[in-house]
Amino acid sequence: MFFRILKLDLKKKKVMNFLLLLFIILASIFSASGLNNIVTVINGTDYYLDKAGVGDYAIITTRDNKIFDVLDNEKAVKSYKYDTFMLADKSNVKCYGKDIKTNFNILFQSIDQSQLHFFDKDDNEITKINKGEVYITGTNILEDNNLSVGDTITIDLETAKFDMKIAGMAKDAFLGSKFMGNKRFILNNEDYQAIYNNYYANEIQEDSTLDLGNKIFYVETDNPEELSKALSEVSSILFSGSRSVLNLCYVMDMIIAFVILVLSVCLVVVALLILKFTITFTINEEYREIGVMKAIGINNKNVRKLYIIKYFSLAIVGAVLGFFISVPFGEMLIKSSTENMVLGNTAGFGLNIIGAVFIVVVTVLFAYVYTRKVKKASPVDAIRNGQTGERYKTKTIYKMKNSHIRLNLYMAINDILSAPRRFITIIISFFVCLIFVLGIVITTDTMKSKNLVSTFGLESEVYFLPTDAKEMFKCTSKEDFKEKLIDKYENIFAENEMAGKISIDLYYGYKVSFNNITYNITTIQGLNTKAEEYEYFEGIAPVHENEVAITDKISEKFGAKIGDKITIDDGNEKKELIVTALFQSLKNLGEVIRLNENTKTSFKNCIGSQMFQLNFNDNPSDEIIKERVEKIKQLLNTEDVYDAAKFCTDCIGVVDTMEAVECLLLAITIIVVILVTLLMELSFVTNEKSQIALLKAIGFKDIQIIKWHVYRFVVATLIAEILSAIFVLPITKAWCNPVFGMMGAGDINYLINPVHVFLIYPGIVLGVTVITAFVASLATKKIKSSDTANIE
Repeated sequence: MFFRILKLDLKKKKVMNFLLLLFIILASIFSASGLNNIVTVINGTDYYLDKAGVGDYAIITTRDNKIFDVLDNEKAVKSYKYDTFMLADKSNVKCYGKDIKTNFNILFQSIDQSQLHFFDKDDNEITKINKGEVYITGTNILEDNNLSVGDTITIDLETAKFDMKIAGMAKDAFLGSKFMGNKRFILNNEDYQAIYNNYYANEIQEDSTLDLGNKIFYVETDNPEELSKALSEVSSILFSGSRSVLNLCYVMDMIIAFVILVLSVCLVVVALLILKFTITFTINEEYREIGVMKAIGINNKNVRKLYIIKYFSLAIVGAVLGFFISVPFGEMLIKSSTENMVLGNTAGFGLNIIGAVFIVVVTVLFAYVYTRKVKKASPVDAIRNGQTGERYKTKTIYKMKNSHIRLNLYMAINDILSAPRRFITIIISFFVCLIFVLGIVITTDTMKSKNLVSTFGLESEVYFLPTDAKEMFKCTSKEDFKEKLIDKYENIFAENEMAGKISIDLYYGYKVSFNNITYNITTIQGLNTKAEEYEYFEGIAPVHENEVAITDKISEKFGAKIGDKITIDDGNEKKELIVTALFQSLKNLGEVIRLNENTKTSFKNCIGSQMFQLNFNDNPSDEIIKERVEKIKQLLNTEDVYDAAKFCTDCIGVVDTMEAVECLLLAITIIVVILVTLLMELSFVTNEKSQIALLKAIGFKDIQIIKWHVYRFVVATLIAEILSAIFVLPITKAWCNPVFGMMGAGDINYLINPVHVFLIYPGIVLGVTVITAFVASLATKKIKSSDTANIE
C-alpha cells in the first residue's frame, strides 16, 4: 500500500512533480558545474602556466649574454630554459597586401626548438607544424584583419617574401594575455631558419658568430624577489616578471571567469529557493491527503517517510540527469568566459558528482524539515487543509476604501502586502539574477567608454599609430623624435583642416632604488605635454625636473611615500627625485612612475611608447571627432586610429568577450524567470482554486482574474528591479574594484547608461514575466464557479 500511494501521488500531480523534478535537475546542473568551475577558476592561471611550462619567473631580453652570468650564478635560480625568437615590425607581415593590423610587435619562433608548450583552440598541445604553415598567438588578431584559418599571409622582408597559410590560433601562456600584447608567429623550424637568415642577412655577413636572436627565459626559482634584484644589473631586459605578475596579466580573463563562477553560485541559490518553496507548497497542498492517511491509522513517522522517499526518488533522478548535463554545461560556461586560456583541474568529474550529491542531500533535508508540521496536524485540521476559518489580526494595511486604482491591480498589491512570504521567492530570484546582469552591463559599458582613459595616460580626442611608427626607434633624442614625427604629423593634420597638438608618452627602462631596494621599473615621460595635465589622486604633479609621481603599486613595492626620495639609474647617471604625487595606472599592471617632462632622459633606454595623442584646436563635438577619425585613417592609410572610448576598448581587450557573457547571463536570466514564473503561477492557481471559483460565482470574468494574477508578478518584478537599481552600483563596486585594483586602478568611475540599466534589461525581464504569467494564468479558465469547496 505504501508504494501504491507513492505511485498514485506521482501520477496524480504530474505537473507539480514535473516542475519539482525540473528544478532539481537545474539545481544539480548549477551545483555540479559550479563546484567544478570554482576549483577550475581558483586554480585558473596557475594550472595554465604549469601546463605550458612557464616556470616561476619569465624574462625577455635583447642580444645580451650578460643575463647568462646572472642566471648561472644567482643562488635563487634552480634551473632555467629559454626560447630564441626574432622581433619584427607589423610592416613585415602583410595580409591582403596591407600591413597586418596590430598595435604590437611580432615574434617569430620555431615550434621544434620551443621550450614552451602551446595549445590549439581545443586545448590540444601543438607539437608539429607543417612547412608553409603558421600558428598565431594573441587575441583578436584574426578578427581584426578579417582572416580565418586557411587564409594566406605574407612575411615580407627586404631580401625575400614568404607566403604562409594560417593553421590556426595558438594559446600562448606567456604572451597570449591581453596585457602582454605581442603576437607570436609559430613556424616550422625549416621556415624559421629561412626567415632568420633573410631577416638578419646583413648582420650575418658581417659576423657569422654573432648570436642575433632575442631570448625568452623561463626560470624556476624559490625566491623571485632576490632574482628580480639581481636582474636589475642587466640592461637588455625588455620584460621580467614573477608568476604573480603573469597571473595578473590574465586578470581580465579571470574577471569573466569569476563572473561565471558567481553566476553559478547565484543560480544554485535561486534553484534551492524554488526547491524549498515547491516542497513546502506541495506539502501544504496535500494536507487533505495527510489527514486521510492519519485518519486511517498511518502514523506520523510513516507519513513523513512517504514524502521523504518521494522527494529522495525525484532527487536521485534529477541529480543523475543534472550530473550528465552539467559536464557540457560547465565546459560551455568556462569556454565562454575565456577563449585565451587552458583552464582545468585535476579532480575531473568527481567534483560534478559531489555537487549533484549535495542537491540530493539538500532536497531530502528540506523534505525532512518541512514535513515536521505533519506531527502537529490532527486528522480534522489536515482534512480542512490546515484552516480553522478564524483570523485574529488585520490582513493588510492597504484598505480598499483608500485605493483609487483598478480592482484587479488592488487585489494584486493587497496579496503581496498581506502575504509577502509567498512572493519573496519571486523577488529574491529575480533580484539575484538582475543584479549580476546589470553589474556586467555597467562594467562592460564602462570598459567601452572613455571613463578609463585617464588610467592609460592623458585624455585626448584622438589616438593614432601611423604605419611608419617604427621610425620612432631610429630617433636618437626627444628633440629628434619631435622633429621627425610629432611636428611632421601636426603639419599634415593642419594642411587637412584638422590642426591640433600631438603628444605621446615614451616608456623608459630604468633601475629604480629606494632604501637599498632596486628593481627595473617602467618609467613614463610625456613628450610635448606637461606632467600636470595628467590625473593624480594624492599630492601635486611633478612640476620640476627633480620630482616624480609614482603609483600606489610602486609605493607598496618600495615602501616609498610622498616626500621620500627615490633614485633612478639610466646606466650613466643616477638621479635623486622627490615623490610629489600618487596616481593610478593600468599600464604595466600599475608598476610605473611618471617623470616631469623636463627631466633628462636617454633615448637608448627608451623601450616603447603609448599611441600618438591628438587634441584639436577647435574643440570639435563627438560627432565631428568620429568623422575626423575616419578621415585620419584614410590620410595615414592605417586602421589604428581611435577616439577616447575606442582607445579604452582596444587597451582593455576583453570587451567583446564581456558582451558575449552579458548575452549569456541575460539568456540564463530569461530561462530562470520563465521557470520561476511558471512554477509559482501554477502553484498559485492550484492553491487558490476555491477563491477563484468564488470570484467567478460573484461575477468576475476570466480576463479580470487573469489580470489579477499577472499584476502580482508585475508588482513583484518591479520591486526586484527597483532593489536591483538601488544596489547594483555598490555591489558592482564591491566585486569589480578589487579586480581593477590588482591591475593598478582601484578607483573606477563607472558609467551607468540609464537606457541599459533602467529600461532595456529590466524591460526584457518584465516583458518575459508578463508573457509567462499570462500564459500560465490561462489555467484559471478551467476553474468553474462550482469549485467552491473548502472556502475559509
